[in-house]
Amino acid sequence: MDRGYPFPALRWPWLHRVRWVRKLTASGWRAWHSLAGGLPLDRDISGVRFRLDPRDAVSRKVALWHSYELPQMRRLFDLSRSMTAPTFLDVGSNFGVYSFFFAVDPRFREIVCFEPHPACFAQLKLHHELNGSDPRFQFVQAAASDTVRTTPFFQVHTGNVGASAVDPEPGRFDKREGEMIEVKSIVLDEFLDRQGEELVIKMDVEGHEEEALAGLSKTLQNNRVVIQVEAFSDQKTLIDQMKKNGAEFQGSIGTDCYFVSG
Repeated sequence: MDRGYPFPALRWPWLHRVRWVRKLTASGWRAWHSLAGGLPLDRDISGVRFRLDPRDAVSRKVALWHSYELPQMRRLFDLSRSMTAPTFLDVGSNFGVYSFFFAVDPRFREIVCFEPHPACFAQLKLHHELNGSDPRFQFVQAAASDTVRTTPFFQVHTGNVGASAVDPEPGRFDKREGEMIEVKSIVLDEFLDRQGEELVIKMDVEGHEEEALAGLSKTLQNNRVVIQVEAFSDQKTLIDQMKKNGAEFQGSIGTDCYFVSG
């Protein structure tokens, strides 16, 4: 377990520290599992059980390093330390790395996962069963946006399933990567209807953050919120949008920006 955090420390940090060694290790690991037929990998990581697809980039990182976006998770957790009984909202959950690791901390009274990708959503539900069907969890198969509707969604099949996106611009994806489907979108303000609560939010929606945050404005204004948002393009635009909703910028790690409100 990572000291002072509810999620595991990086596995083999000495290999991870040097970029070319890290890449060579990952390439060798990927080749080995490709020869083995890409069979699912069962992992118990600090008491959290996952069934991982070695063809997927995020799954490979979790299986190999027992971690994913560790600096980002630490920063989000640190900003929430003064909260007593927060709800964790995982907007763009993928298969639930953030959700299941944050759920190890008993302070979190509720964990709500939003994920439109059908395969990722099925994997989320499987991980819930593998981890004892914790009653704090709720799963919503929908994309966060600024309107309730049926919306185009490019569903990546293999490689990096987490890159799947709502209504992507033409040319962003190669047709060989996946296919366009339709998914349900929801407005988080309407779905959540929260006021005066403590909320910790991770948002990773692959370029749809402006619309997703437009549907979260009342929640940001009416609750005590710590939020991590991946800025897919322009961080300044994101910071300006969050400022209008009373959220103060707390810095960034790579493309992930941190804000507090309330």
